[in-house]
Amino acid sequence: MSEKPLAGKTILDLSQNLPGPYCSHLLLDMGARVIKVEPPKGDPSRQIEDFFQVLNTGKELVALNLKSPEGLRILKSLIVKADVLLETFRPGVMEKLGLGFKELETINPHLLVVSINGLGSVGPLRNLPVHDINLQAMSGVLQLKGAGDNVLANPLPIADFSAAYVALAQILAAFYQQSQRGQKKAQKIEVNMLEGLAHMTNIWDQSTPISDDAAQKISLFLKNKAKTHIPMFFLSQIFSEKNLKKLAKYFLSAGVLSLLPHYGIFRVKNGRIALGIVDEDNFWREFSQKLGAPLSFFSSFKLGGRVLLGPLIKLVIKGMLRRRDIQQILNQFQNKSQLPITKVNTVAEAAAEAQLKFLNRVRFTSGKASVLSPFAQQDQTEVTQNNSPLKVPSLGQDNERILSEFGYSKVQIDEFRQNMVVLGA
Repeated sequence: MSEKPLAGKTILDLSQNLPGPYCSHLLLDMGARVIKVEPPKGDPSRQIEDFFQVLNTGKELVALNLKSPEGLRILKSLIVKADVLLETFRPGVMEKLGLGFKELETINPHLLVVSINGLGSVGPLRNLPVHDINLQAMSGVLQLKGAGDNVLANPLPIADFSAAYVALAQILAAFYQQSQRGQKKAQKIEVNMLEGLAHMTNIWDQSTPISDDAAQKISLFLKNKAKTHIPMFFLSQIFSEKNLKKLAKYFLSAGVLSLLPHYGIFRVKNGRIALGIVDEDNFWREFSQKLGAPLSFFSSFKLGGRVLLGPLIKLVIKGMLRRRDIQQILNQFQNKSQLPITKVNTVAEAAAEAQLKFLNRVRFTSGKASVLSPFAQQDQTEVTQNNSPLKVPSLGQDNERILSEFGYSKVQIDEFRQNMVVLGA
């Protein structure tokens, strides 16, 4: 197996919970050495052992009391040899520790300092504590899901995960910049979780602007289309021009995909399937014709007509699919017709997907399947069965080895333990 791209890089990870540890998990998979520094009570995510294990196995763990002068001195000695310092503290905490960017630059003139925070280090809301649901709300994600009181946040913490990938991209870009310039210069990189998520939401929303001008254009389109399209003709007879504009505005505010009768989750006899036809007339034609009557009546309808008669078409699809066996549907539409139809998997079923297995992205430990990160290398000949259960990394399990590597004697390390400067093993 070839050397991993970040071999030789050292990441000093002070972060906790999800976004920072997930970022350093990906860096570890790319070959970097990750030294995780925990507080005396450990990363709060240790309360969920499996969660902590998945994110932190393979990292080297040290537990330090950063409120003590000796603990800070030890940390500074680790900073000297690090390429990246990753932290997720609230704004101002690093400065209170005497580890602001200027101090860190003095300790290590080549250090990349990466801060992941919710709302940024400046601004009126900089100190507001937020979690994923707050960021989904502030960024507009929840509004995209609907305007009712029962709208739930995405169960996948997308603000956390997207921030981790943004931080990863920033770190890799900084490494590339250093290699191109032939010199390393300390840099501060700030990843604002709201900023990243709001940008993605805004990009998506550009396709469905809810402006009066856009609604006027669509209402005129519907009116003109009624001259040649029978369903739209009847629609124009039912709605006045004013109401056509209201209808157009509803279409825009609902979002494009939610209006498509052939884009969504459908219940079948023994499970659920995801149907993903968007604007592909050929996909729609084949799906509706092969599913048969009464859906085949609509097979010649273009996208506009299918959207306008969406509720009726969706009702027909639901009724016809409810009686079908899931394997029969997959055989007919996925395997034979190559249409975008997939089973709605549980997380465990997703890890058993044949495609992921074929791509060698699944590893088995004690009979339990886990999906590797996109950056983890696994040779096709590598044995993917491991019957030894993974153990949850213990607090400070690498204290002695790392401190010895960085020049501390056993006597000093024992004294640190006695004085509660280093904790755990």
